[in-house]
Formats: sequence, structure tokens, C-alpha cells
Amino acid sequence: MAYDLEEQEQIAQIKAFWEKWGTLITGVVVAGAIAYFGWQGYGWYQKRQVAQAEAAFASFNASIQKKDADLAAKLAGLQGSFGKTNYASLASLQMAAVLATDGKYDQAQAPLQWVIEHGQAENQGAARLRLADIQMQLNQKDAALKTLEAPVAQYTSAFAAKKADIYMMSGDTAKAQEVLTAAIETAKKAQPVDLVTVESLEAKLKLLPH
Repeated sequence: MAYDLEEQEQIAQIKAFWEKWGTLITGVVVAGAIAYFGWQGYGWYQKRQVAQAEAAFASFNASIQKKDADLAAKLAGLQGSFGKTNYASLASLQMAAVLATDGKYDQAQAPLQWVIEHGQAENQGAARLRLADIQMQLNQKDAALKTLEAPVAQYTSAFAAKKADIYMMSGDTAKAQEVLTAAIETAKKAQPVDLVTVESLEAKLKLLPH
């Protein structure tokens, strides 16, 4: 097929463009395709992980209801295979509750410590509160205070109330009053102010002996 002069010039320009930029463009297209399908694959993997974690958590819950002897093994499996999911933290909190209910306070500390070290931030505050409770049951007052040292924003008031309880166990009313007063002042400065929290802390402060 014969081309006129203008068409020949256009073809020459296209050839020159591809000779200069063709490799780069192809590379960009391939890289984009790899990134797209890689992301799709990662999304599929994430969904598969969540589904497997859900199944493992359901199995763990069933074992709790039946009081199976393999609870510890199932929890270890959840922590090992799905430690980055919320299910592992929830299962650990449940395990601690089961052990504490049975009076096995020493054993109940381990799953709570796991949540504190490996769990999601939203679960770490609850784990610290429960661990402090257990340490109080074991008369480990200094350990309980240390457990509550690390600040967790949404648990500031709850931590203060628990610290006050620990100080009262030690007979240190002045320190309990100090902790509650500081917590009340902090709660009042929050925006918006949580009146329920403020009133709860104030009520607790009033109950302390003067």
C-alpha cells in the first residue's frame, strides 16, 4: 500500500516516538498492571485471612461454651496465625475472663499481657484495666499501678478511677483524691465535655473519706 508524503512523515514520527519512548511506556503499563493485579491479589488474601480468623474465633467461642479442654491450644492458634486481627485480641480477653472467673488469676495474666503487647490499640486499654483488676486480686498493688502507667486516651478516666481504688487499698486516701481530682479537671477540659464521666468521677471522689 502506497502512502503519500504526509502519511509517510506521520509514520516516521510515530516510529521515532516509539523508538524513543516505547520501552518506557511499555514498562509503565506493565508496572501498572502488576500493581493493579497485585493489589487485587492482596485484597483477596486479606478477605481470606479475615474469613479464616472468623472461623477460628467461632470455633474458640464454641469451645468456651462447651468448656473444652483445648481452649489454650485454640487461643495459641488464633494468636499465632491471626495475631494482627481483632479476633485474636477478643479471644485473648475472653480467655482471661474465663480463667479469672475460675479463680485462676495467675494464668489469666498471660492472655491480657499478649493483648497489651500485640493487640489493637482499642483493646489494649481494656486489657490493662482487666490486668490491673487481677493484680489487685493478687495484692500486687505496685504492679497494678505500673500496668496503668501507659496512657490510653479513651481510658483516661477509667484508669484514674482504678488507680484511686489501688491507692485506697494501700490506705493512701490523699493520693486517691489527687488522682481523681486531676482526672475530673482533665475531663472538664475535653471537647465536648463528657458529663457522665465527670459526674461519675465526682461521685467517686465524694465517697472517699476526708
